Amino acid sequence: MEIFRDVMDRAVPSETLEVDEDDRPELAWWKCKKWALRIITRLFERYGSPGHVSKEYFDFANFFLKTYAVGILQVLLKVMDQHRQKQYVTPRILQQCISYLNQGLSHSLTWKQMKPHMPAICQEVIFPLMCYKDEDEKLWQEDPYEYIRMKFNLYDDHTSPASAAQGLLHKAARKRKE
Repeated sequence: MEIFRDVMDRAVPSETLEVDEDDRPELAWWKCKKWALRIITRLFERYGSPGHVSKEYFDFANFFLKTYAVGILQVLLKVMDQHRQKQYVTPRILQQCISYLNQGLSHSLTWKQMKPHMPAICQEVIFPLMCYKDEDEKLWQEDPYEYIRMKFNLYDDHTSPASAAQGLLHKAARKRKE
């Protein structure tokens, strides 16, 4: 788990910014981060909630929550902050970070770490992801069918940062009213 955390915490070399933005997610640096985060998020979803696992995984769930969940959360908050500061983060990594935060809302241990950051996340990450942009307007004017296909594609919905942001906002408003 520490290796996955270190992979996520490691800075991506500046020369990766020279690559076209459409090709950046295919770079080895971003692929390593994507798979490390995918494994971390999947473990947290499946085995990180002591109240939602079978008896055989209960001890592991407690161990994961107390040992790794907060440390990983702090690294992912740094990644979210990088995005907030307009540094490049691939859309898939942003989506997975938001999914991890969404999972962390359910646990008081992780919520205590997230709570001070939530106003900034809502205002500077979630809101911009969900906003109607100039590119959206241009696409709507040029090809409304393509706009609808892009915005309401059920197959890509699970990997979309905007969909993940919507889920986080909804769960935070429902579960953490303070």
